[in-house]
Amino acid sequence: MKYEEFEKWFNAILRFQKESEKANKAVQSLCSSSFAVFDVGADLFDNYIELLESCFSTSEGEWITYYVYDCDCGRSPKEVQVNDEKILLDSLEKLYKVLAI
Repeated sequence: MKYEEFEKWFNAILRFQKESEKANKAVQSLCSSSFAVFDVGADLFDNYIELLESCFSTSEGEWITYYVYDCDCGRSPKEVQVNDEKILLDSLEKLYKVLAI
């Protein structure tokens, strides 16, 4: 998969996260006295990530999941090592580089 296509498919993840954050803020404003979370579509979201990961032949792990959850889509970058190369996962381009190795 070329980077431009990957970016298109990954942007759906970013849009979903943004909409989920808006929904969570709305729910929390309605239920300010308790902890409330809007998680409609969470299973579909995780399955979408898994499907996107299956498009790459990496045997090293679930890099997209790691980037989305552990690196907060690059907002909390973490350094990873792939084939003796250290890469700071701070951008979609670098995630793609890891996936393409």
